[in-house]
Amino acid sequence: MIKIVEAGKIMGIDVLDHIIITKNKVFSFKGEKLI
Repeated sequence: MIKIVEAGKIMGIDVLDHIIITKNKVFSFKGEKLI
């Protein structure tokens, strides 16, 4: 499990996805099955 999900659990927040958007690309942790 990645650290952002662990941090969310400590704060009582469900992290459904983490998305990084750049000028030419979009990266979804859920899309890559990392969450």
